[in-house]
Amino acid sequence: MSKLDVREVISRYSLDKKQVAVSLFPNVSFPVMALKRICDGEALLNSDQVSRLASLARVSVSNLYEDGWETVKSKGPTYVFENAEYRAELSKQTFVTKLYHKGSLFHEEVITAKTTTLSDYLKALDGIISKERV
Repeated sequence: MSKLDVREVISRYSLDKKQVAVSLFPNVSFPVMALKRICDGEALLNSDQVSRLASLARVSVSNLYEDGWETVKSKGPTYVFENAEYRAELSKQTFVTKLYHKGSLFHEEVITAKTTTLSDYLKALDGIISKERV
């Protein structure tokens, strides 16, 4: 799973930096400075901010990343992430993740915390899949 490069996303989708800053940090006194911290790798976006960035770019969340999880969708009380032959289903209510390979369930656990970023969550999925491949 690659890291989300916000500076690259802004460039790739020809987004206005100030508009992105205000959208991602609506309650911050200096949103441009907050965006600079993100771009410089001093801080990370949370899942809501990643979602807003995708909305501004008019792409899916997965398109913000260079590789990895290709689709993200909400299906009732579950978020579904897909990557090649794998599918992860995250319960919005219990935070239980079920991982499937070619439609067969092979792993189930709570792998998030209330403050887990989306990129960290997807890295955790990649880690579990890597262990299963061995």
